Amino acid sequence: MSDVYGEKGQRLRVSARGLLLGFVAFAVVQGQSRSALAEAGEGARSGSARAGGAPRELLLRGPLDRRLAERTALEQHPAVRVELSRALALERRARSESALPPPELMAELWQVPLERPYAVDDAGMLMLGLRQKLPAPGARAARAEALRHEARARMAMAGSSARDVRREAGLTFVDYAEAFELRKVTLEQQQLLGKLRAAAGARQAGGGTLADVASAHAELALLEAELASQSAGVEAGRERLNVLLRRDVSAPLGDPLWGAHAEAAISSAAALRTARQQRPEQNVARAERDARRAELRADEREASWPEFSLAGLYFAPVGAMPEHGYGVSASMSLPWLWGAARHKRDAERASLEAAERARQAVDLAILRDVTSALSKVRALAARSAVLHERALPASLRAADAVRVGYQSGRTELARILEAERRVLEVRTDLVRTRAELERALVDLEWAMGARLPPQTRDPRGAAR
Repeated sequence: MSDVYGEKGQRLRVSARGLLLGFVAFAVVQGQSRSALAEAGEGARSGSARAGGAPRELLLRGPLDRRLAERTALEQHPAVRVELSRALALERRARSESALPPPELMAELWQVPLERPYAVDDAGMLMLGLRQKLPAPGARAARAEALRHEARARMAMAGSSARDVRREAGLTFVDYAEAFELRKVTLEQQQLLGKLRAAAGARQAGGGTLADVASAHAELALLEAELASQSAGVEAGRERLNVLLRRDVSAPLGDPLWGAHAEAAISSAAALRTARQQRPEQNVARAERDARRAELRADEREASWPEFSLAGLYFAPVGAMPEHGYGVSASMSLPWLWGAARHKRDAERASLEAAERARQAVDLAILRDVTSALSKVRALAARSAVLHERALPASLRAADAVRVGYQSGRTELARILEAERRVLEVRTDLVRTRAELERALVDLEWAMGARLPPQTRDPRGAAR
């Protein structure tokens, strides 16, 4: 074939082969570099995830409070990492968007005789060229800026995901703690009724009625049924919390530390101010608005400025052209015709207006969430205080008075059982109210986007 192509064809083939090999080598080197960087980053992330696992397990097996549960769930939950990865992807897309479009390598072969399709030297033209498109000035920079704002929005969404994970962990912990405390109260009441049953048995041996012993047995049977239900609730709460902490459902979990709060030590104005500063939705709305503004600038540029295309051409010595030659090519778009670019710009203006209205709607939602959560916290705190300071002491005094009467023989056992049942109801109501208060505090922190100021733990719990 060398005699057919001739010396000029051989030189052309060698040059094209060298150019192609150069492109391939560059692509391979770039791909290997990116793969190495990605593997190094992944190794660092997995190493950091493995670190600290054993100390965390020790903490979870000991006394467990809500803050530890929330922190551990946040460390283990993948939702936050998803948004961070998406933000990183958008940031890298912004870098590529700001660069010029890749150049185009062209090759054209004209008028090769059909009788001799291999006779390239007799072709009418053999051209190689390199074309570069030049977008409207400032358009690509504006689109890159829009992508960076969208990356900011994704970062803020990671904060929103973290807030939701923390809330879910807090509410799950409160369910576990509530079931644990209810069982604890019932166990204490069971021990007390066991003593009353023994006293009734002793009185029956001394001439008392069998009815008192039967009543005590019946009351204890009811408590045993309640204990069975509450024990199942404790196990269910432990399993749900273990799932959220990404542990085995049967893994041991420490006893919950019950956090009692008499009130939320924060004013409405301070809570609203904190929410406006810390809620990630505000940052998401601002970033999306800024992204729409940048997109609008890009569309305005493309609607006002044409896109240019420049090419440098090389003509090989073939056919009627025995010499090397070159040429240039230039073209531009006409964005003023047909109105497509103008309509796209108008659509982006509407999107910007929608983004601004969405930001205002977020502010109203924050106001609603904070005021609703704060009012609920205050109502439950007031109820908890009345139950603890008035209802529980009164029921205990009444039970003590009836017990003294029974010991002196002036009161029947039925009166004691009724009084103790009332004490159990008040203590159970107090536990449930304080659990609702703790849930309301979780919701308030979610509404504020930040934790409440540290509270002094109230030593007065549901304990008798």
